Amino acid sequence: MPPAHDGTDGTSEYLIPKAKRTHQSIPKVENENQKRLHQRTAIEHAF
Repeated sequence: MPPAHDGTDGTSEYLIPKAKRTHQSIPKVENENQKRLHQRTAIEHAF
């Protein structure tokens, strides 16, 4: 894996924003999964 680049080759300019987008969207997905899990657990406890 090459070291972090300043973007002169054109690749890191594309890769860095993509990585940031990915990291920002992961917690959102995990939060949705957690909510569903808690809802399901609450419903199961209700019965």
